[in-house]
Amino acid sequence: MKIGKLTVVVLGVVSSVVACGGPVRIEPTEDSARAANQTGEMRTTLKHYNLGAEAAGNDQNLAARESFLKALETAPEHPALIMRAAAVEAELGNSAAAVAWLERYAALGGIADLAAIEVFGTLREVEGYAVVAAAIAANDRPPAPADIVVTLNDAHLWPEGIAFDRMTGDLFVGSMSENKIVAIRAVGIVEDFGASAGDGLLNVLGMTVDENRRHLWACMGLGSDEFQSDGERRRNGVVRYDLETGRLLARYDLEDDGINRLLNDVIVAADGTAYVTESHHGSVYRIEPGSETIEHFRFFPELNYLNGIELSPDGERLYLAAVEGIFALVLAEDRVVKLGHEEGVSTVSADGLCLAGSSLFAVQNQPRLGFRTMRFDLDDSGLGIESASVLPAGLPEGLIPYTCAAGDGEVFVNGTGPLNLMDTEGVPANPVVIRIPI
Repeated sequence: MKIGKLTVVVLGVVSSVVACGGPVRIEPTEDSARAANQTGEMRTTLKHYNLGAEAAGNDQNLAARESFLKALETAPEHPALIMRAAAVEAELGNSAAAVAWLERYAALGGIADLAAIEVFGTLREVEGYAVVAAAIAANDRPPAPADIVVTLNDAHLWPEGIAFDRMTGDLFVGSMSENKIVAIRAVGIVEDFGASAGDGLLNVLGMTVDENRRHLWACMGLGSDEFQSDGERRRNGVVRYDLETGRLLARYDLEDDGINRLLNDVIVAADGTAYVTESHHGSVYRIEPGSETIEHFRFFPELNYLNGIELSPDGERLYLAAVEGIFALVLAEDRVVKLGHEEGVSTVSADGLCLAGSSLFAVQNQPRLGFRTMRFDLDDSGLGIESASVLPAGLPEGLIPYTCAAGDGEVFVNGTGPLNLMDTEGVPANPVVIRIPI
C-alpha cells in the first residue's frame, strides 16, 4: 500500500490489462515469463509508459505516441496515460485527436489545470476544447467533508494501514515511522496496541482483523522501495496478534531470495488462511493455518504494483487492486478476471480495498483522479461492476486517503500526509480517521 517509486515514475501510478466491458481472462504464464519478471523487468504497461515518457522528453513525439498507445492497450482507463496521449497528439498538431483524448479523460473524472500545460494552449480555438476544459475543471471540486472519528495527535505517526473490529468497535492503524500499531478504542481512548512498539516491528502497512479467531494481522517492511536500490533490499514480514491481550502470537518473516520485495496488504479467509499481496513483483503470498512460514502462492506477470486485497463473503474470490485496475482471482478455477464495467468508470491505482455486502470500496491513490474514495456495486457474479460512485470523503488540507476498513453501515478511511514527505524536515498535518456512512 505504500506509494513508492512506482507512483512517482507514472504520475501517481499507471495501469495494465484489458479494456472496459465484461470480465476478461488473463491466461496462465510460462516459466520464462516469470523468470524475466523476477529479475525486476517492468511489466507491459509501465514499460511502455516509461519508453513513451523518455521519447517525449527527447521530442521524439511519434515514438512517444506509439509507446503510449501500446500502454493504453493494456490500461485503457488510466488517466495519467490518457493525459500523456492527449499531450503528444497536441504536440504533433493533431488537435481533434488531442481533444478526443481529453474528452475521455474528463468522462473518467480526471482533474488537471489545463491552462498550466503549455501544449494545450494550441487547442484553445479547436472545436470542443472549451467544453472539455470546463468539464475537467468541474471534476476538480473537492469532495464533501466526511465525519472525523479521531485526529491523532502525533503528526509523525504516518499511519498507512487501517483495520476495524466489528465486535468491539475498535479501530487500529499502523505507523510507518514509529513501527507500532495504535488502537483507537470505541470508548474514545487512543493508545499503543499491546507491546507492539517494543516487538521489533518494521514499518507497518496493510492490516486486517480475523474476527473468528480474534486476531489482528499486519504487513511490515523496512528498506528501500526500489529494486536493488543502493544495495539494500527490503526486509518484509507479517505479524499476528491476539486482539484481546495485545500479545504477539506469530511473526512470518519473508526469506531473502535476493529480490527486493514489498509485502503490502493482508486478508484472512474463514478457515484462517492469510493471503498477502507483494507489490514489486506482482505476487500473492499465503500463510496456511498452523504454518510457521509464508509461501509464494500466485504470480501475476502482467499486473503492476499489487496493493489492496479483499475476499468475497463466500470465500471464492480474492479481489486485488493493481495499477491496471481491480481484478478477481477465482480461487477454485485459478482464473483471473478484471472486473467488468461500463465506459466512464476507472478502477485503476487503488490502494486500500474493503467489502461491505455486495459493494467494494476502493481508495484510489491517483492524483489525476483527485485521491478519491470509490464505491463499486458488484453484480451477482461478483465479477462485474453495476454502478460506481465517488464517496464524500473530504479530508483536512495536507492529507490524502490511503486505506479503508468496512464497519456496519459505514466505511473508515485513514488520512495521512503524502508518504514521500516522510523523510523531509517539514511537519505534516495531523493524521485522521474519517467515517463515511454507506
